[in-house]
Amino acid sequence: MIEYYYVRLVHGVLMTVAFVFCHYLGAYAGNRLVKEERKAKGEEGQDDVVVVDGGGWWRKRSKILFWSHVVLQVVGLGLGTGSFVYSMTKFEIPYEYVQYKHGTLGIWVMGLCYFQGLLGVVRPKPVSQEEMAMLGGGKGLLSKLRQGPVLRLCLRRSFEYLHSVLGKVVLALGLINCFTGVALMKSIGYLDEEGVEKWAGWTVGWLVLVFLLDGVVDKYESDSRKVARAAAGRDLPVQVAESPVLVASEQELTRRTHSEPTEPVP
Repeated sequence: MIEYYYVRLVHGVLMTVAFVFCHYLGAYAGNRLVKEERKAKGEEGQDDVVVVDGGGWWRKRSKILFWSHVVLQVVGLGLGTGSFVYSMTKFEIPYEYVQYKHGTLGIWVMGLCYFQGLLGVVRPKPVSQEEMAMLGGGKGLLSKLRQGPVLRLCLRRSFEYLHSVLGKVVLALGLINCFTGVALMKSIGYLDEEGVEKWAGWTVGWLVLVFLLDGVVDKYESDSRKVARAAAGRDLPVQVAESPVLVASEQELTRRTHSEPTEPVP
């Protein structure tokens, strides 16, 4: 194979694996982790919830999701870095002259990737439920702001919003640049219409498959909660996410099933 085509093919394959597979799948793992944490804290928007214990499996599942997110993003960043360095050393054209602004966008995407990774490394520690309870006292606003947990809570919330939004932006831009890269391969005569259609078919098919599987998991968990409510013998929301934070004892569950609703389980 002519080296001119070979270096561009290697660059394109590495970037496709990095963004279409690693970063895309890692983003969904992170999204599922956020949903698990919200269920663990009872942030489901339900006013009356019974949470059934299963804390060991919940903690294990959360760790699996967290490390899946980390490993996939690190591997994707490593592949992207290798492809980026390879293109800068092997391509014989300044990046600003590449068609479709592919080179310029690539520089921005990689810069944002490194910043996003740095955010993940220096993220603030989450505020525990005990610390949140302490902050709910009758102290004044200024007194609360001087407390470490309040500052950490503000920093943590800022990190969560920024990390989530920036991650979506970087992923979208990276995927767009993958498609412009395929258009470039066609413009230099390496890919024909059939080749472009095959690449697009496999890529879009994978993206849609992950999206649908995530929806199936959401639907399964929703149905599981409905089954748990039916098992309780009344229309009472029962959260089956195995949370180590909010746990209802068997006695409490029995009392709530056979008596009038009182106060939510703390």
